[in-house]
Formats: sequence, structure tokens, C-alpha cells
Amino acid sequence: MTWSLDTARAVAGFAPDDNTHDVALQLVMDSVLAAVETKLERGLLKRQETAKFYHVNFCRIYLPRYPIEQVISPTGVWHVHHRNGWIEGMGGSEVEVTWIGGFDPLPSDLERALWGAFLAEWANSDPLTGAPIAGASVLVGSGEMKSLTVYDAYKVDFDVGATSVGGASGVGKIDEAFWGALSPWADILMAYRRNVGGC
Repeated sequence: MTWSLDTARAVAGFAPDDNTHDVALQLVMDSVLAAVETKLERGLLKRQETAKFYHVNFCRIYLPRYPIEQVISPTGVWHVHHRNGWIEGMGGSEVEVTWIGGFDPLPSDLERALWGAFLAEWANSDPLTGAPIAGASVLVGSGEMKSLTVYDAYKVDFDVGATSVGGASGVGKIDEAFWGALSPWADILMAYRRNVGGC
């Protein structure tokens, strides 16, 4: 499988030549990918990207889309750490980096998590427009804090209702509050969260 419209048709149960739902499928795919990339703080799919970094003076620059396949510019004395998504070398007050990075293909566990999140979102979307269905939510509940226990393991519980799509527990912890509707796949997604660091 790949993260593509053709695969989305199959995953949603449509015939390969049924393009009547393509707009909705693409919208849900884009929404899920954007939500996951936001939580992971990195781009996932392979593409060329350009970003500016300021006040760079012989330091490590963490690129937000990796693994890095190729650094196109700047050329010169840069050491590239492909898998970890950073480069280092001489810089300046402003450095513009153009590179090709991301997964192609996606790792199987990551792809499975994306399709799981897609199905959960698709179940709550209009099949022709992709818009959310009024009143539908992936995690049922107010999302508000229900209880706070300071002296017993610093426990914080959030109201996520009695049921949920995708197997999240009825009462969540801080992780579920962070991951929200993506919490059923948090264990997989966490392994792909962006490296933190900088100059």
C-alpha cells in the first residue's frame, strides 16, 4: 500500500474506478496527514523543501522533513546526518537550505497508523464533500479535565467519554490529551516524532 488516492479508495471500500468520492477522500487524507505531521513536528512524505534558518554559526540545523535524501543547497562544508534529519557546518546570519527528504515508501507501521487514522476520520466525514458530520467526533467527551491528583503520581484525567473509535481508553491521561483523536496510534507515531535540538 501507499499513501495515495488509489489506496484510499480501496481502504474506504470503493471500486478502483469509482472516482465519485475522490474529493472527499483527498480532503480526509490531507487532514489526517496534516494532523499527524503537526503532532510529529516533521514532514513525512518525500519531497523537495526549502527553509531559512537565522543566526547560524557552525552549528547543527534540524531539517523538518527527513530522512534526508539530498541537500541541494547550500553546497560546501556541510556534514549531513541523513537518518536523523540534521546538517552541520559553517553558517552565517541567514542560511537557506534546499533539500529532498521524507519517506518513500512510508515505513509499514507508520503507514498502518495513517490508514487507521484515515478510517476513523472517514467514518465521521461526509462521503461526498469530506466535511465533518455534524455532531460526530472520534473521541466522545468534553475533553475537559475531570480530576487532578497532585500527591499521588501527579495524575491528570480528561473526559473522553465512555467509548471511542480506534480503541482509545475511556478515561485518558496526558498523552491522550496531547494526541487527541490520534491517541489510538500514539505508540507508533511517537517513534517518528521530530528530533529536538538546535544551535
